[in-house]
Amino acid sequence: MKQLGALTKPLQQITPDDLYDLIKADIAEGGVLEFKGTLPADNKVREPWLDGQDKIGNHAKAKLIKEIVAFANSYGGHVFVGIDETEDEPHRAAAINPIPRVASLAGRMQQVIRDCIDPPLPGFDCEGIVTDDKGGGI
Repeated sequence: MKQLGALTKPLQQITPDDLYDLIKADIAEGGVLEFKGTLPADNKVREPWLDGQDKIGNHAKAKLIKEIVAFANSYGGHVFVGIDETEDEPHRAAAINPIPRVASLAGRMQQVIRDCIDPPLPGFDCEGIVTDDKGGGI
């Protein structure tokens, strides 16, 4: 089986092609892999980041922090925000659904994690991988 760069390379070296390879490989979510099609939003309030604001909503922060802490308490893992998942179980990567201004979002999320998780997660990293010509990505 082909080594998947999205799961084996350092985060800063992952390319859009690596993400497309991940989708083609039909890899299932599991204990160390999670796909989020977009920033999680509650049913009442649209996620501010997706409306062009420079703010991550409380619901999205809480959901992502919960996922990251769960990985930190086990073997680590990857959370890819901006990759739609299949409906069937177990979920697999289905398509790229670019998050706007992904580089800024990654920087903001990095700061949120540093501010909200104590003790700090020494191995945590967050990176925006641009997949379109508008600055959107994973």
